[in-house]
Amino acid sequence: MSKFIYSAVTQSGETKKGTLTADSKTQALEQLHRQGLFPLDVSEAKAKKSMPSLLQREFITRRALSLKELQDILERMHILLGSGLPLEDVLILLVEQGGSATVQRVLAQALSSVQEGSSLSTGMEQTKAFPDAVIATIRAGEASGNLSGVVDKLAEQTERSVHLHGKVRSAMAYPGFLLLFCIAVVVFLLAVVVPQLSEIFMDMQKQLPTSTAFLIAVGEWFTHWYWTIPAAVLLFSIGFKLGLKRPAFRLAVHSMLLRVPVIGKAHRLRVVSQFSGIMHVLLLGGVPLLSALRVASSTGGSAVLETQLGEVDEGLKAGRSFVQLLHDDIFSAQELRILDAGEQSGKLDSMFAHISRGTETELRRTLTTALSLVEPMLILFMGSIVGFVVLAIFLPILDMSQLQ
Repeated sequence: MSKFIYSAVTQSGETKKGTLTADSKTQALEQLHRQGLFPLDVSEAKAKKSMPSLLQREFITRRALSLKELQDILERMHILLGSGLPLEDVLILLVEQGGSATVQRVLAQALSSVQEGSSLSTGMEQTKAFPDAVIATIRAGEASGNLSGVVDKLAEQTERSVHLHGKVRSAMAYPGFLLLFCIAVVVFLLAVVVPQLSEIFMDMQKQLPTSTAFLIAVGEWFTHWYWTIPAAVLLFSIGFKLGLKRPAFRLAVHSMLLRVPVIGKAHRLRVVSQFSGIMHVLLLGGVPLLSALRVASSTGGSAVLETQLGEVDEGLKAGRSFVQLLHDDIFSAQELRILDAGEQSGKLDSMFAHISRGTETELRRTLTTALSLVEPMLILFMGSIVGFVVLAIFLPILDMSQLQ
């Protein structure tokens, strides 16, 4: 017998935590279901591991699947389940079909768990590679007997997420290329051109233009202290990432991001689209509203949304309306009206699907508009920098030619 630590939701929506003993995790889950509890997390209480084991688990076995890898697994699984094959045969075929090393490892681990008598959701959870929302939805699909349909909806939602991420990356590709090109040109001028001309300029028997003197000073500093720039960027990146792990700092950053013109709107639309899509799949799979909110709150990637949904969680336990607890800093007034109609009609899952599709379409338009504005502004900004450098170099040369 092993000891398991669990966190579950009661039928009244309260969170319950505790421990129980069972021969396996599957039996532990069955005990919770018999008690009328919806398990959120069940893990075996294990002894403290050695440092090599911890490092291996952290850097090797716990790498999460990418969205593209997850989409590929779900699509193939849906096709095979739809053909009427047993679950174990489906997993065997998925492993045999191959894929990346991570995909093969994850599928092999899930197959091993299923062959030992565990459910698919339990096997996925043990791999530490699948998102919580996917695991919770699969578990609900298993309970309802509609695993194939739930996997189909998950595959569709993941495909939309992959497409959405691709749109965002494509929108940032060209401005990013222009910025890198500008940086490369400036670095070339400061590292190669300016040092060669600075000696000539310093030998001139007249005062240099202010722009030229400034450029020479920057060039000299860059020649000796260029390494401080990547070091500062690296230190800032590490500090920023560590800061994001602190809830207060993360909430402040995400709140400020929502206030940035254009970028804030695009961020809000992405968050709402991701969250609404996951909520649609969870509710459609039979997951209770409170449990779905807890699982989906972290999928949007916004601390503002997580904080708001935490307040909604407490309000729902007190018997208040779901929509009345939401704020308009994340959801627009129109989206709140749609959710209100869905709550009153009992079709909240359909309304979340409608919001997800609508915000995704609006996000594409916003990215297109933003890109049309950013590109000329970025080109003008880069042109000004390069133009200043070129002008500062050629002003003394022009003065010399006039003296002759």
